[in-house]
Amino acid sequence: MKTGVLVLRYSETSAPESGTVGAHEEIVKSHGYVWLGKWGKAIPAARLTQLAAEIDSGGQAKLILAKRTPWRLVLHECLVTAVCEQLSPDELLRVPQYYRGKTRSIGVWFRVISFRKMDKDEASRLVLLSNGRPLLAAIGHSKCSTFWVDA
Repeated sequence: MKTGVLVLRYSETSAPESGTVGAHEEIVKSHGYVWLGKWGKAIPAARLTQLAAEIDSGGQAKLILAKRTPWRLVLHECLVTAVCEQLSPDELLRVPQYYRGKTRSIGVWFRVISFRKMDKDEASRLVLLSNGRPLLAAIGHSKCSTFWVDA
């Protein structure tokens, strides 16, 4: 099974005014990394094992955050240096304040060292590993929160 790149769809429902990415970037600037939590449906263990192996062999992996606005899809490429299921109390300081109290609802954590907004051309080249359809077409019609793309 090809690993691909994980795409996580998110919403700004409980995010602060600076937004989800902005709140996470603030912690990267002050601490060098931030923990990004994945709520909701679990990511298959085999996929997480592959992601962890990619990090172990190369030091980092990519993850893409996707947010649908009424007008467009906004994508950010993140560099991930670790994946885990639970955080120690000390590591909670590297989680944005707005969801520190909700950590029991999070099934997996990604240690992110950078965020980069992707442009439209990059986004248009992303295709789903499952069927080869463009991510931009599929994400608008799906209720899924995770996708795997060939990038």
